[in-house]
Amino acid sequence: TVDLDAEEAEATAVPAPVAEALLRVAQEAVTNAVDHAGASRIRVTLGVWDTEATLDVFDDGCGFDPASVQRTELGGYGIAGMRDRVTALGGEFTVDSTVSGTVAGTVAGTVVAVRVPTGVMQP
Repeated sequence: TVDLDAEEAEATAVPAPVAEALLRVAQEAVTNAVDHAGASRIRVTLGVWDTEATLDVFDDGCGFDPASVQRTELGGYGIAGMRDRVTALGGEFTVDSTVSGTVAGTVAGTVVAVRVPTGVMQP
């Protein structure tokens, strides 16, 4: 199940390069949650403010150690590609993940969080 939380009017206010980066990050994060984490539930949220946009992708998959992930030569975007897209726009990219059973009482899952300046100034 994938839930999307975004206002259509908000999404149309984002400049094309930012919108494309957010779309590609969302696609990759959802793909990773399905293909690698075995997630059964994914929530995607998009927020647009006067000068920035945020994207968060939450999943209930198996979790992983983000520090152990390395860029491969096999192609694809993965975490490094997502980070590159966001930082090229002057944004921030973070991944927080919990592996099931690592801490008593925690629930496994991953959050990919993006904050990107939009350069859009509202009157």
